[in-house]
Amino acid sequence: MVRVGAFALFAMLFLSFGRLTDFFLDYLHLPFVISVFCLIAAIMNRNIQAAFQSPVGMALTAFSLWLVVDIPFSFWRSNSLELVTDDWAKSFSLFVVTAALLPSLRQCTKAVKVLAFAFLTTSVLGLVYGKLSEGRFGLTQGLYMGANELATAMAQGCIFWLFLIRNKAYSFPKRMLAALPLIPLLIILLDTASRAGLVVIGVVAVMTFFRSSAGGRAAIAVVLILGVGAGMVFMTATAKQRFVTIFGAAPSDYAQSDDAAGVVSASALESSTQRAFLLKRSVVLTFEHPLFGVGPGQFAVAEAGLSAEEGKKGQWLGTHNTYTQISSEGGIPALLFFLASLFFCFRELRTAEKIHRTISHPKSAEYLAVAFTLRLALISYVVFFCFEHIGYDPFYPAVAGLIVAFSRASRTMTSEQPIRLAPAAAVMRPAVQAAR
Repeated sequence: MVRVGAFALFAMLFLSFGRLTDFFLDYLHLPFVISVFCLIAAIMNRNIQAAFQSPVGMALTAFSLWLVVDIPFSFWRSNSLELVTDDWAKSFSLFVVTAALLPSLRQCTKAVKVLAFAFLTTSVLGLVYGKLSEGRFGLTQGLYMGANELATAMAQGCIFWLFLIRNKAYSFPKRMLAALPLIPLLIILLDTASRAGLVVIGVVAVMTFFRSSAGGRAAIAVVLILGVGAGMVFMTATAKQRFVTIFGAAPSDYAQSDDAAGVVSASALESSTQRAFLLKRSVVLTFEHPLFGVGPGQFAVAEAGLSAEEGKKGQWLGTHNTYTQISSEGGIPALLFFLASLFFCFRELRTAEKIHRTISHPKSAEYLAVAFTLRLALISYVVFFCFEHIGYDPFYPAVAGLIVAFSRASRTMTSEQPIRLAPAAAVMRPAVQAAR
């Protein structure tokens, strides 16, 4: 049952982030069916307690319960109820089953590989079903219709494929072959015109570069040059000018000579100004409703009401910041629970890394690479949370569940028995006795 549950979880992770069912066989409702089976498997294996007993699980459970408490105080109660019982319930259940159905380090490693292929599948779907909307790239339907969500997926794909490139268990040709998927992932990431995505890739590249061997550094440099070069060739004018605003320059200075250049430049500048305005609004609403917030998913409604009181037109947009999204919609307690889950994730990874550095095991290097990959994914979310409002999306809960499972498996070593480094006296004693 453990093996069947893990296999079902792999299928769920692949469908949740590969999004094939957004375009094929959607009438079968495969993600829902598989998620129900995963929950049943977790309950039957009695591993579901592991998810809730972990510090990360307790923090996310408290966060979930506080969202429920917020509903009666929401600006639009029925809409908040729908968000909590639908969107967040699916994301939280993904955390639970991921933490519960990966009992061994080997299966945690397989989950990382499944996620790598899932995000690669998304990039292929982007090449076939992608479209430009206001100069930004997204899929025609499903979770990745938004450019920011697609950028998040592509950045995660790059991180998980870096694990396959750096995995010394593979031969050198296989590792070099694993670098090829980074090219379409980077191309689509740049086409989304996501400034957060570009910052994340920069952070990941720097951290990976200094943690790699000389050959690995050369491979990373080549892939980045090819991916960014190809992205620059196919990148839209909107993407180029949005990226320019990261460095504080006016995109109009780099505008193309076509008729739409002025519109594109104004749009890029307006986006930056709008983000700053929405950030201030979310902070204002946080302090006006510090305990229960304005209700899960109701920032746009509350902001429009606040603007109407000032005789202005509302923006009807999200916060573009996950931290203030949660604080303004769920209150400061919800933000504290969310931040606590992030803190505990980093602590769990640190514990797992210490374990694998102090034992001798044939796969210690591979497991340390898994820990480093999960750390990169977690850091990427910390960055993305500063630019996007994805507090209820499944990205972070899935990685948090994988971190909990990996840390637990590292502590218990249920599948693999490590060979611990023995003291010299313990090694010599049997030999001395035999000589006597």
